Amino acid sequence: MLEIKHSPQRFAQNHYTIKGAEIEEIVAYCLLKIRERSRAFYSKDLRTNLLESGKTIIDVHAGMGNFYEVILINS
Repeated sequence: MLEIKHSPQRFAQNHYTIKGAEIEEIVAYCLLKIRERSRAFYSKDLRTNLLESGKTIIDVHAGMGNFYEVILINS
């Protein structure tokens, strides 16, 4: 199950944190939030970064005005 939280920063009000325990569930959800032309890149990048470091980001351009911090939780 995913935990999605609006977490505004001082100079970035459209900042969200997405946490989950299953990589495929996280990627599937995140791809819906990413603009179409960036989906192929992020499909691979999200998996790679989550496996290697347990966290990654989706920048404001690909996130269509929103910045996402994505975190893999060890269950």
